[in-house]
Amino acid sequence: MATIHNVQLKASYEYRIDPKRGAVRERQESIIRSDTDRIVHNGETYEIDEDGNFNVPDDLAQFLTSQPDWHEGENPFPPAEEPKSKTKRTSARA
Repeated sequence: MATIHNVQLKASYEYRIDPKRGAVRERQESIIRSDTDRIVHNGETYEIDEDGNFNVPDDLAQFLTSQPDWHEGENPFPPAEEPKSKTKRTSARA
């Protein structure tokens, strides 16, 4: 079994004043907590742990970590303190 987690990349735009060019629009990116709370694969359901990680078979972990926003190892965010109001389901097909 492997430990993986999902995070999302959030982009925002900000203007700054450049002395030569005037107002310049810059893209800022930040990593935010994902709202994915379960993985369904080949009839098996893998629920998110309290710490925000998923424990899945090695072959599924290898497939998911090759996809955007999925990473191997511990989740960088602390456990969620409040219940999630929105559920996002992810189906993986290896």
